[in-house]
Amino acid sequence: MTTNAVLVCGIDPSKEAASGVFAYTLGLAKALAMNRVQVKLVGIGSPGDLQSYGVDFVAIQDRPTTSLDFVLNLVKAAPSMHLSEDTVIHAQRPDDLAPFCISHAKNPKVVTLHGAHSDSVRANKGDVIGQIYDQIESFSLKRTDRIICVSKANMTHFQEKYPALSGKMRLVYAGLDLEVLKPADKREARRKLGIGTDAGILLYAGRLVEEKRVHLILKAFKEVEAKNGKALLVIVGGGKDESALREMAASLSLQRVDWRPIASRQDLSLMLNAADATVIASEHEGIPTIAMESLACGTPVVSTPVGIVPEIVEDGVNGYIVNDVSALPGIMEKALATSSSLSNNCAESVKRFSWESVAKEVMAVYDEASSEG
Repeated sequence: MTTNAVLVCGIDPSKEAASGVFAYTLGLAKALAMNRVQVKLVGIGSPGDLQSYGVDFVAIQDRPTTSLDFVLNLVKAAPSMHLSEDTVIHAQRPDDLAPFCISHAKNPKVVTLHGAHSDSVRANKGDVIGQIYDQIESFSLKRTDRIICVSKANMTHFQEKYPALSGKMRLVYAGLDLEVLKPADKREARRKLGIGTDAGILLYAGRLVEEKRVHLILKAFKEVEAKNGKALLVIVGGGKDESALREMAASLSLQRVDWRPIASRQDLSLMLNAADATVIASEHEGIPTIAMESLACGTPVVSTPVGIVPEIVEDGVNGYIVNDVSALPGIMEKALATSSSLSNNCAESVKRFSWESVAKEVMAVYDEASSEG
């Protein structure tokens, strides 16, 4: 049984982030430690509360910059890390694993594929950088003992991209902290957040970047607001497109948009409980974690059919699938009207994703990776 693991992820555990990868990495680190695995997290900044869970922390840079900077700092730091040969190295991106493939070639290696990073790199950096990323991704995955995919769609994508590596791939969903993410009284949650109790609340929580297509949510809400003067769109998060999205909201003359900064996990639970529906309009996603978190809090999900969504959202039962974004305004209105009747089905649909059970699945993958050596 695996007793030592190094998690590699370019996050600062002391600072909240509207990121599924952030939640996954910290949740996994704590769950593994509770299962008597000696865990070390290699990341950025400072450890936050990790040490109280028995998780060691190594910072290879002081503050977040770019994913390339993180990899370059790993190249410098990895050779000097003293790891026993049975320590499993578990990266959250293929490029973050590449330095360990060179400096710790004999160690068992696992990578979690949270999404099609290649697509994001191409969208943000262009095709040339995308091709370079693909080369690094291929280099790492070929040297990885096991590859964790976080949804069936995610797994299918990478099986098609790397058919020769299909035998290494394992489907293991992300976990949820069901002690924090659970249904609570909606009126009380709204009171604590200072939100009117009579509003119909639609929530977006996540990074404010192009691939999340928050602009489509704003455009759709324009129609919702025109028909329902009590509807409120709450946007929680931050990112490079925040200023442009705020300007867009102003140009659309939206009156009922409440912008909020990145929330703590406890505050996110309050936000999700206060909402009538969580809205996701992404074109591509690995999971998305916020859909699972929303359902755990008893809040229906309105989402494009990305990542795990088609596996956990049953149309008209615990949310709605948006197959055509032109239908988004009408579906958002429908979600506001039917939220209370759907909420009882939500939490039950994600109970199987507790970190207690998911951590054991990840540990089983570690054992497989270790046996490869």
